[in-house]
Amino acid sequence: MLIDFNIPGVSFFGAPLPFDSQLENRFSHLLPPSMANVAQVRKQEFIAGRYCAIQAAKLVGLELAKVPTAKTREPVWPEGIVGSITHSKLLAISCVSLSQHWSSIGIDAEELIDPALKADIESLVASPVELKYLRSLDSPIGLTVLFSGKEALYKALFPLVRTFIDFKEVKLTNLDADMKLFELELISSNESLAGHVGRYQGSFKQFGETIVTVVSIPRPMREGSHVDS
Repeated sequence: MLIDFNIPGVSFFGAPLPFDSQLENRFSHLLPPSMANVAQVRKQEFIAGRYCAIQAAKLVGLELAKVPTAKTREPVWPEGIVGSITHSKLLAISCVSLSQHWSSIGIDAEELIDPALKADIESLVASPVELKYLRSLDSPIGLTVLFSGKEALYKALFPLVRTFIDFKEVKLTNLDADMKLFELELISSNESLAGHVGRYQGSFKQFGETIVTVVSIPRPMREGSHVDS
């Protein structure tokens, strides 16, 4: 299914899970030998994610035969392409763009956080300041957006920095539930992240019980260029 986040130059494609059995058989060659013995549901999720990546690439005029997996488990995109893949229990989705448009992009899908798990998730991903802010919003999806948004930012930054980023090294500075936008700030003191400290814009959509967040990182401006005000 086509999905639109209104991000220039980025295409999105999603597929409901469990994955269609006919499509699973047709694209089973995308499953690497290393996953031959994993659970069937995990195979479905992987094939569905790669299928979505191939379809998203077609939307920007690109043909992908496959999307390999790095040793660090992230997708390996051909030169000149940036993208991301994610899934919840209910939805697989991928986004793809040309690297001439964006330095990197990250997407994440999370099911709405179970109230029984809320306290554990809060302690894992949010600071007291963030929790106070979320409570002021009184939004039933706020914590899920925060959790998923931080995951999306990590997935966008990792190909650029190749280092782990803890949840507490990122803080939520704004969440607009009506506009479906959020802002995160990387506040890490890690020297490997020094050139990337700052604020990042993201957007989200809700599909039934699943929240999908996206963070796209612009390409650096060329020396001598400017942005008109």
